[in-house]
Amino acid sequence: MDVFPKLAGDQIGDEKIIDSVSLASVSVYKKFPVVRFFEVVALGRVGNHVRQESVFNSIEEQNTLINEFTLKHFCFKHYTICTLVRSAIFSHLLDKDQKIWFEKNIKNVVWSLENPFNIEFFLVEKLSENFNKDLLKELYKVFNLEAPERISEMGNLNLKRDFFRKKIRSRHASLLDIHYLFSLGDRDLGYYQVLAENL
Repeated sequence: MDVFPKLAGDQIGDEKIIDSVSLASVSVYKKFPVVRFFEVVALGRVGNHVRQESVFNSIEEQNTLINEFTLKHFCFKHYTICTLVRSAIFSHLLDKDQKIWFEKNIKNVVWSLENPFNIEFFLVEKLSENFNKDLLKELYKVFNLEAPERISEMGNLNLKRDFFRKKIRSRHASLLDIHYLFSLGDRDLGYYQVLAENL
């Protein structure tokens, strides 16, 4: 992903771009919209516009909250990369719809993260209202977590708690998870130890 901000310039060759896309496609972040959009920009750079449009359409169909949640999670861990991406000029590599999506769903979100030291900037607002069961099902997939077998029988609150308990024990573990769990009434201080073991 450190190649992402450099795609707008001429200092990087097609071979390096293709290698970077291949690495991104097997990374822990491979299902994140921001990583998929990296592929969109890279495909535009190497001139594969048919594949570029196909990948972009799959991103565009996703719930915007999926993008916001995963992007804030990614930026919390990789703030420098995010600030470089938001400032990169990709106009010549994207069509009109792709430019609009980038401005709204990546650039504007990253600009709202004013500094990396205030965790409040990285939290998605109104978690209780906006995270419904359909959204959570998608998040289990995006973060490659095992969804409960009886997910249809679970209430929203218990499902949210289950998601963050699994996430904090995964390769995606983050201090943000503890904040979300605390906001959901699960104030187990042992989560700090769990986080330390999974970072």
